[in-house]
Amino acid sequence: MKESPITPLHIELGAVMSHADGWNMPAVYTDLVDEHLAARASCGIFDVSYLCKFKVQGEGSLPWLEKMFSNSVAELKCGFAHQSLMLNHQGVIIDKVTLASESETLFYVVGSAGQEQTDERWLCEHLPPQGVSLSNDTEAWCAIAVQGPDSETVFHRVFGNLPYPSLYAFTRISYKGDNLFLSRAGVFDEAGVDIYCPSARGIYWFEALLAAGAIPCGLKTREYLRMEKGLVTHEDGLGTLTPAVAGLDSLCSETKNYMGSEVTKAPTHVVRRMVTIRCTEGAGVPKRGDVVLNAQGDEVGTVTGACTTPALHYGIAMAMVDADFSPVGTPLFIKCAQSTVPAVVSDTAAA
Repeated sequence: MKESPITPLHIELGAVMSHADGWNMPAVYTDLVDEHLAARASCGIFDVSYLCKFKVQGEGSLPWLEKMFSNSVAELKCGFAHQSLMLNHQGVIIDKVTLASESETLFYVVGSAGQEQTDERWLCEHLPPQGVSLSNDTEAWCAIAVQGPDSETVFHRVFGNLPYPSLYAFTRISYKGDNLFLSRAGVFDEAGVDIYCPSARGIYWFEALLAAGAIPCGLKTREYLRMEKGLVTHEDGLGTLTPAVAGLDSLCSETKNYMGSEVTKAPTHVVRRMVTIRCTEGAGVPKRGDVVLNAQGDEVGTVTGACTTPALHYGIAMAMVDADFSPVGTPLFIKCAQSTVPAVVSDTAAA
């Protein structure tokens, strides 16, 4: 079990620690409702150091990354990042990552929590004999996610007149003697910035953000936030899906060849799709494994993850459903423990 370098501070703040993807991480600090609303209405901060982090450098980095990831690396400007997919030969998703460019020969890959060994093994298996080097920097860097409408105010209280990063920025700075990366990679597509700092300085920067008015939030809140945004994760079975089934085919370039592109570019009939479902009545709380029904009562899918969020006050869920019932606006029902709850397919659970 790995520990975040910020763990002593989490314990001091009263966090309930729990095992998450091979790491001991804060699940909740004081109250899930307060933390959730902080990230929605003011500013919350999350320790996300358990995300896997790799550095890729060398003259052959760009062509190799073009082969290994689905989105166009050649179109990625230096100092910026985008979302991309790493696929196997069958076109199935290994991981969804943030891919960042510092220069034409230096790149960074930030992958999902719990995917460190899988991602590293796959990348190393396909590493060319020369021209590219890969280093696993997961434990060398802390990652702190700052999220909420007041995130820019908190940022300036900590970083003074430094410009607030633009959307999709991923830039290195030197500040107060530390080598930092500031990123707005657009994962949640809303106000917020990610700060990457050396592990030994994680507590310093977390405390600086707290002093600037940010509220510490646990990973349970982050799980609910990503579900509200309809973000598919490995808990939903991401590592078993193709981009089309996961609804992530927009991250696949139509103009280049990459690992798995022969499959993703081939004409196929998608039988099932991952969707976001919003319950339209308050009664009943969906949970993983609940059956999804159509208007006639026929079984058309299964819930892969669900919750009732403090911000929305109704049930939301991710579900795998028959493709005919995946368009936004399709009425459905979720068969919960003691009731059948009306629901609708939504582009995000909050819509």
